[in-house]
Amino acid sequence: MTIARTIARSALAATAIGISALATVSLAAATPAGPWGNEQSVIDAFPELLPATPTEYGYHHAFCEAHTDTNSYGEAGVSCYDQGGIAFTVDEYTDPSQIDFLVRALGSGSSTNGELRDGTTFTAYNGESDGQDFVIVTFDSVKLDNFTIFAAAIGGAPGDVEAWLADAPIGG
Repeated sequence: MTIARTIARSALAATAIGISALATVSLAAATPAGPWGNEQSVIDAFPELLPATPTEYGYHHAFCEAHTDTNSYGEAGVSCYDQGGIAFTVDEYTDPSQIDFLVRALGSGSSTNGELRDGTTFTAYNGESDGQDFVIVTFDSVKLDNFTIFAAAIGGAPGDVEAWLADAPIGG
């Protein structure tokens, strides 16, 4: 899984170096509840997309693992690679303004607005890095405004990420 996480993050890697000034706050030292530890809040926010435990599979038989590095990727997060060749990460930030900064720093191209099944609105920012298309999704609800989803089709065709996003079980 380390390779899949590296590939999913590669579109962010060059830019992440330039946003090292992004403020981060350590997660509370309280004992985390649930099988994912500090990432449990990420799992709880996207229960149909991400697996309930680290030994199960997520949407489209995605293998997922936690990443707890407190850097520009978020405070807590889960990286996944599914059987359709989509690599995606779900990250939680301590402050929604960090997400705005990240989107601006990536220089994402066009954006589209949409609505999830539960009525939550989102914005999908399309981007490209080293020939690899990616999408960063941000949310407009209080429940999800501290989260992002980054998705890229590894070796896929243009439009694969958008098709995945349209079908992914995000929001009630």
